[in-house]
Amino acid sequence: DPYSAKPYVLFYTTKRVGGGVQDFDAIKLVKFSAT
Repeated sequence: DPYSAKPYVLFYTTKRVGGGVQDFDAIKLVKFSAT
């Protein structure tokens, strides 16, 4: 699974959503899963 516990994934996700408020929950979800 290339999307597990990779700091680059979080960075890529943040860059992709462009700081969208609606997508912010998705970022928190990814960040929570990676913890």
